[in-house]
Amino acid sequence: EDYNMDEDTDDEIERAQKKIQEQEKENVKTDSPRKKRKSESPNKEAKKQKKEDKSSKNGRRHESGEDAAYDVETDEENSDDAYSAETDVEDDNLKDLKSTLKKLPSPDYPQIFKGSTFFLKGLEEKEAKLIERYVICYGGEISPYNQRSVGYILTKAASKSDIRDAKAVNSSVKVLRPDWVFKCCDKLQLVSTERYSF
Repeated sequence: EDYNMDEDTDDEIERAQKKIQEQEKENVKTDSPRKKRKSESPNKEAKKQKKEDKSSKNGRRHESGEDAAYDVETDEENSDDAYSAETDVEDDNLKDLKSTLKKLPSPDYPQIFKGSTFFLKGLEEKEAKLIERYVICYGGEISPYNQRSVGYILTKAASKSDIRDAKAVNSSVKVLRPDWVFKCCDKLQLVSTERYSF
């Protein structure tokens, strides 16, 4: 049955609920209460029998079958495993997990940017995050602002005054286009900054 965008949502929900109730009625009629499911344990069958006995004592027989679905138990509802399952991560388990992770092989990236600090200026967020990952992966560090330890400023555009301001903080700083980082990572070594300088 196709969904009609013009129909009211409440009507659609009501139809779906009726359909589910009809299916449940059909399932209740076809399932014999004495018929044991292969997946049920004897303990679950005993619980089901107790519930049937209890409802018959209380006179709660459902002739119409409308609420019969609430009396039918499923394996999941009866499962003690669902309540006894451990959901918290214990400190010991966390330590074991960390030590296991340390033992796993990880790709070795040459530390071509080791000892270098980068400042990213005026880059779009996506590009900045990507460059950050590359720099850190290959041994470099990222500074949140320009400071004396910054050796490279990566930017898409730099005016003469921007370069002059950067050199005032560190006279040996290099102001480069971000592509330089990618080229170094491709070659697995520092490449000439000449083509990437402002």
